[in-house]
Order: sequence, then C-alpha cells, then structure tokens
Amino acid sequence: MINLGSEIATISQSIINTINNTANTTTNTENVTTNNQTILGVLNEEIDTEFHHNTLIFPEYSGKTWALTAGATNNVFSDWAEIVDSEPVALSDRGSPNYHMHISAVVLEDASVKDKIYNVEIAYSNDYTRITRCRFMTGNAKEGASNVTKVRAEYIPNGEPIFYRLQCETANATCQLHIRFHLDPN
Repeated sequence: MINLGSEIATISQSIINTINNTANTTTNTENVTTNNQTILGVLNEEIDTEFHHNTLIFPEYSGKTWALTAGATNNVFSDWAEIVDSEPVALSDRGSPNYHMHISAVVLEDASVKDKIYNVEIAYSNDYTRITRCRFMTGNAKEGASNVTKVRAEYIPNGEPIFYRLQCETANATCQLHIRFHLDPN
C-alpha cells in the first residue's frame, strides 16, 4: 500500500531541492528559501485537494439521466451540445461562485448498442476548449455496460458552459453517462 502523505512529502522535497540548487547561484538564499516554502505550501494544498475533496455527481438525483446521442454517420462525432440532464439542469449550473470545476470521472451507465466503441469529448466555453476524451466499450446493452474512466483534466472556469460530443461505430447510437466532479476555490 502506498502512503500518499509520504509520497507527496518526497515529491515536494525533491521540488524544493531543485529550486534550492538553482537558488545557490544567487546571493539571496534566505529570500529564495522563504519563497520555496510558500511554493511548497501551495503545491501541497493543490495535491491535497486532488486526493481529498467532496465528490459531487451529475445528474444529481437518481431519477435524472444524462443521455447522449452519437453522430448521424458511423464513426463521426455528433455536433457539440451542452451537457444537461433530463430536468433540464446544465452541468455548468452545478458550479459555485468563486470555485472552478474539476471533472474526476465519467461513468457509462447504459448503451443502446451492444459490443460497440463509444468516444466522448468534453469541452467548455463557446470555443469548445477540449479538456478530456473518454472511450468506452459496451457489453450487452442494459447489462455489463458499466465503465468508469478516471479524468485528470484542466479545470473548468466558473460560469463557462460545458459541452460534449459523441461518436460511435453505429450512427445515432445513444448512451447514458454520469460525471463525478469536485469544486476548487478560484
């Protein structure tokens, strides 16, 4: 079993050593050391947030779904569409002022076509800044279709609309996904 605290401390110390080795060529080592400790503190907070956070899900309630439809031609992506659930509530509405969003997983719950590959891309802003791509192989539709893809994407700035597009080996195939995410202070 890996001790994450020990691993983080080792990585952090390695970063400080690298910075200090660079600082030894300067005359103001005390100021550089103080700056390094500040950088290390920020780094540790960022790493800690990635490992320990309140995970949220979208759609939020068990009665809601997020259904996606692939492009109208085999192996061609659909047009970009905003991520909204069956209510409809947009994923971007699940954000919070002064926080940005990190998607940590995309989970396949159901698929209309069995034994096919589905590719999904997620982007934010009206410029479609892609932050992740996921690939799923479905089993029998309604049975054995559950797949989890961990995501370590860029954060999504607060207030930006969030979009998806879907591709499948079969035109107009559908799937149902949910997203796990967490919020970080800006």
